[in-house]
Amino acid sequence: MKEFRSHLPIEEVIILSNTNAPFIGIGGGLCVFQRKGARILIMKNDSYFIELGDGDYMDPKSWRMFAVYASMDEKKMKDQWRKLRKRISYTDGKCLVI
Repeated sequence: MKEFRSHLPIEEVIILSNTNAPFIGIGGGLCVFQRKGARILIMKNDSYFIELGDGDYMDPKSWRMFAVYASMDEKKMKDQWRKLRKRISYTDGKCLVI
């Protein structure tokens, strides 16, 4: 991660590493970079997504962003998307899925 940060004006890194996938080819994980003081918080994370938000856990109208790293196994992927749809339905605010 140090190499990435040296090329970007970024101070904070959020890393999701899928321990079931080796760091070769297309496997590996997911990173979210943010500037210090951006007030973006991890709301929830799992083995296949990071949910970020503006920090107001109780307000269903606050915005959310989901960075997704779904499995390539079709059965697992369907289950992951089902769970993610349920998680997204908890918010009435703005939502972005990447």
